[in-house]
Amino acid sequence: VVLWLDENTNATKNPTGSLEYYWRGRTDLVTPKFSGIDFSGVTSFRFSWYPCTGLTSFPAINMSAGTTFQSAWESCTALTSMPAIALTAGTDFNNAWKSCTAMTSFLATGLNSGTNFTGAWRNCTALATMPAIPLTAGTNFYSSWLGMTSLTSFLATGLNSGTDFSYTWYGCTALATFPAIPLTAGTNFANAWW
Repeated sequence: VVLWLDENTNATKNPTGSLEYYWRGRTDLVTPKFSGIDFSGVTSFRFSWYPCTGLTSFPAINMSAGTTFQSAWESCTALTSMPAIALTAGTDFNNAWKSCTAMTSFLATGLNSGTNFTGAWRNCTALATMPAIPLTAGTNFYSSWLGMTSLTSFLATGLNSGTDFSYTWYGCTALATFPAIPLTAGTNFANAWW
């Protein structure tokens, strides 16, 4: 199945199931052209664009059926923003945007079904604000925002189901204040704000 579109390529218009590892390691991938492709039937984007180091932007495509986003954009070091994509069915965001070191804007929504956020934004060193997105089903926040050295504002909400907060905000050296968010289910806070 060919899904990378350019002016000389035909592609399936309705992929379903898994796109795991599909564009993995495509260093030549700069701006994906997904014109005319309906991604609404794809459930797994695990490692799909890891590590597409030349990817500078990402289109606002329909990924509403996606449940697994493990390492989907990990180490896309040239990606400057994540568009307003609704990831409403997503449950696994383990390392999803880890080491996207150029990302300054995060606009994705619908992460409130996510349970695993292990390392999700780890080492996103250019991201200064974590937006007010609810993460209400999240239980695992191990190292979620670790090493975000530019983070000055943390606005994410709904962390009250979280149990593992070890290393969660470790190394967030620019964070001067922390909001009054309930962490009532938390059992592991090892090095959480170190």
